Amino acid sequence: MKNTILGLSLAFVLLFSFQSSFGYTVNYEKWGPKIKDVSTVCIIEPDYLKSEILTESFSKRLMDETRISISEWEVQLKNFERGRDKSMWDINQIPISLEQQKDFDYDQCHIFIKFKEKPDSQDEWYKLLGKTVYEIGDTGRSDITIYYDNIKFCKTEDKDWIYFDPCYEAKPRLMQQIQSVVKHEFGHALGLGHFKADKLDVSIAWARGTITAPSIMAVFSHQNLNENIITPKDIVAVRSIYGENGFLPDDEKIITFDSFETSSDLFVIPKGELAVASVEGVINKDRYISGIQVDITSIDPNHLVQNRKVRVNSEGGFSFDKILNENTVNGTYTIFATYRNEKSPEILVEVQPEIIELKKGIPNWVKNTVGWWAEDQIDEYQFILGIQHLILIGVLNPESSEELKAGYLEENIPFGVKIPRYVKQTSLWWTEGKISEQEFIDGIQYLIKKGYLVI
Repeated sequence: MKNTILGLSLAFVLLFSFQSSFGYTVNYEKWGPKIKDVSTVCIIEPDYLKSEILTESFSKRLMDETRISISEWEVQLKNFERGRDKSMWDINQIPISLEQQKDFDYDQCHIFIKFKEKPDSQDEWYKLLGKTVYEIGDTGRSDITIYYDNIKFCKTEDKDWIYFDPCYEAKPRLMQQIQSVVKHEFGHALGLGHFKADKLDVSIAWARGTITAPSIMAVFSHQNLNENIITPKDIVAVRSIYGENGFLPDDEKIITFDSFETSSDLFVIPKGELAVASVEGVINKDRYISGIQVDITSIDPNHLVQNRKVRVNSEGGFSFDKILNENTVNGTYTIFATYRNEKSPEILVEVQPEIIELKKGIPNWVKNTVGWWAEDQIDEYQFILGIQHLILIGVLNPESSEELKAGYLEENIPFGVKIPRYVKQTSLWWTEGKISEQEFIDGIQYLIKKGYLVI
């Protein structure tokens, strides 16, 4: 019996706003260890003989790239072990070809990876790129499904509107997109949840790929063509939920640190603003001795080491705060604690400056694109890309709809694009100098805010 936990969702994110500068924090969901002991991942070859999309060569490559994506998790986990037995992070893999599937002994598999064109439920079309299902109970078994059918815009129109709605086409998505989904979903199989920013604009930028996501566990969309990578932040998160013995069973050793964590994995510091980075933890009651302090070690991006001694209260708790400002060195900080010669798991914290600057005016290439579209020299999709770019750089700044704010990551939201026909005439007037640039901007922004122009 199985229970669906999570999928990598949102095939399209088209209605969004962007601020010129912002500060935000993130939440890295960690659901606890799912893998028990050395696990075997079974990768089931799709039936390319019955598929109108897959060829034999693509299917074989799909199997190979999936195996490499899982190996990337294993290699990075092992690379973090310095002078210790790396076998605690062993992951066995078995590719199961079409010829082997009928007689294969599936009882030896703990994690299954299979491939389908698209979700069975139409409610999940264009939203789920992959899905992870845990077996109910503390079994460490899970199923991963990767959806490979490519998604594009399909055009329809009536007398007032031109519509662009998502649709599937009979060819697979780019391999780097599929690799990203495999790595993301295997992160769920390990026990990681999503990496989320508390600012909607940031999460949307990660999803679309306009800003590089700092974690493979950030939700990303079909529009994101980047090869998303497993980061040190992801490896630290896995190590923190499995503990000193990795996937292996816990021994009798008393763990010194019941917990050690930071208030956020990522801080973006707008100019002139401050942020407080906090680390806190709890010493195991059987290891606690009154009067002994915790040593907090921080290694900055320039490899400068700083040590702080922190008092431990009678309950074993301790904490340390550091003020961050625009002069704080940007990059990745490594933080760990030491108590009675026992070291805590390491924490990685990223500090960044404001990441998007407001740019005034409309770039020439956008104006050219709008003009070509108004003269029917290019299609509407190129016009859409130009308007999206104006939103991204802050020339347009429509507010996100309440529906999008409430349910961007998990709920149904409107997909697709619709353009009023008269927008083409207004665009032509602007390119011919009959209306000003600001009038064009105000008109487009009004249409977006009112929902007449859905981008």
